[in-house]
Amino acid sequence: AKSALKAAFTALMTCDAEKVAGAIDAMVQRLSQDAAGNRSLSEKEELVLRLNQQYPNDVGVLSAFFLNQVLMGSTYVGCCSRFIRGDDLVMLLHVTFHEVY
Repeated sequence: AKSALKAAFTALMTCDAEKVAGAIDAMVQRLSQDAAGNRSLSEKEELVLRLNQQYPNDVGVLSAFFLNQVLMGSTYVGCCSRFIRGDDLVMLLHVTFHEVY
């Protein structure tokens, strides 16, 4: 299972930028249509839309599906990923500050 996850993540990160952009565009269009049709989006889907607004068509938008979303208090959002690099377990944490009104 670990080798399959590593292979999938590596394939995503090394994918052609045009293919990534096409996949993101299609996903954003579908999610936007779902939201307009009164379907509630999941937290992960909403995160992906926010990431694409901040980093349009960046491969990191799709990498969110490999990450565990962690809520930290009421003003921080984080994503944590565990993956294997060589024989070492690597933890990656991305934290973003969001103002709450």
